Amino acid sequence: MMIAMSVLPGQDRPTVVEPVPGTLRKVVRSSERTQVFVLGTAHLNTLGDRFNPAALDGLMAILEKYRPQAIGVESLSGPQIAAFTQDDAFALAVKEFAKVKVEAGKRAQQALGQTSSKAYRSAIALIGGPLKDIEKNRSRLVLELLAGYELDSAALQWSYLTAQERDVDTVVPRDLRGVLDQRLQSRNEIVTIGIRLARALTLQRLVSIDDHQAADAETKLLPRLFEAFKTNPVLSTAMKSTTLYADSSKLLRESFEKGDALPYYRDVNSLGFGAKDVDLQWGSFLRSKLADQIDRSHLALWEVRNLQIAANIRRLTADHPGGRVLVIIGAAHKPFLESYLQQMADIDVVRALGQ
Repeated sequence: MMIAMSVLPGQDRPTVVEPVPGTLRKVVRSSERTQVFVLGTAHLNTLGDRFNPAALDGLMAILEKYRPQAIGVESLSGPQIAAFTQDDAFALAVKEFAKVKVEAGKRAQQALGQTSSKAYRSAIALIGGPLKDIEKNRSRLVLELLAGYELDSAALQWSYLTAQERDVDTVVPRDLRGVLDQRLQSRNEIVTIGIRLARALTLQRLVSIDDHQAADAETKLLPRLFEAFKTNPVLSTAMKSTTLYADSSKLLRESFEKGDALPYYRDVNSLGFGAKDVDLQWGSFLRSKLADQIDRSHLALWEVRNLQIAANIRRLTADHPGGRVLVIIGAAHKPFLESYLQQMADIDVVRALGQ
């Protein structure tokens, strides 16, 4: 939809007439809209030995009651990883966000004698079919998901096999079985919340909704941006103003030590925390006024990433009209995603933690 603009007499700049797609929401009753719950979280592997899986029991009970029909996670999709591996401009993004997936994927492709795209399409088609076909071909499905760079869904499928079935499996090469076992032992929230919930609800995949299509542009900014953090008073002060994050980290540790992570999750998913985080973390890039304006560029690329993630979530909702979708993602993304998603014609952004 185009935004209409007009220049009024005596004005140097046009008056922007905002579009009103929100009027479409009146067509769909609230009970018929697709619910999207964005669960903001810390990256739980930072807890180290403090991580206590039982501390997530209260949160899991709420998520199971919400009963999502699909779970989106902060992970790059197989097709995007495949595209990145063909372009040196995204080498840093692959190294930082998909190194293990690519290594396991290449090995699985060799074992299958298939390209990543063919394996990915075959796996997604099988997951979309009858459960009996999945159960009959689960080991093959695991290998195809690995070959398609979908490690987390492969680990989920691997977890549905019993320990004895895994031990005697002849389809998945032994070295890849080790990769899968190691992934299932991870403290990462994709595993400890996403896979755990998927198993409780007998879902067959996790949907990768992260996006780094602007990573090539961001990589070019980083050296100058790091220098600006040292020299610009606004940015350096913002980096030192860590009370919000120190308090949140403390609450995270204490919640897990006490065996109940709900206080942390209610706090970090609150509107108040989100507003403070956005102002401290991103408002500083509007106040820093760098001469070369890379502060504005950095903020723009952050919004680009979130808009692309929101589009991936919107694509996921297309498969579940009127249903329920859960997104598990770093808390910094939550305010942006909710802002974008609540503008969609038939989506209700929900808050399921009572905060």
